[in-house]
Amino acid sequence: VWVVAADTTVRSVPVTVKGIDAGGDLIISSGLTGSEQVVRAGVNSLTPNEKVNIRPEADETNVGGIF
Repeated sequence: VWVVAADTTVRSVPVTVKGIDAGGDLIISSGLTGSEQVVRAGVNSLTPNEKVNIRPEADETNVGGIF
């Protein structure tokens, strides 16, 4: 997976997938601590140490995720 560092650069981190839970989410058994910010979109075009822009998460009043 790609994780974001404090300076907003990305790095690739190998992980081990244990399985998939009932909700369809992956269960990661190693490689992440749980405190990392993981990239969710655009991962196929990233390169190591590339700077990224972090979009704020939509809140429950932002129907459709429009910023």
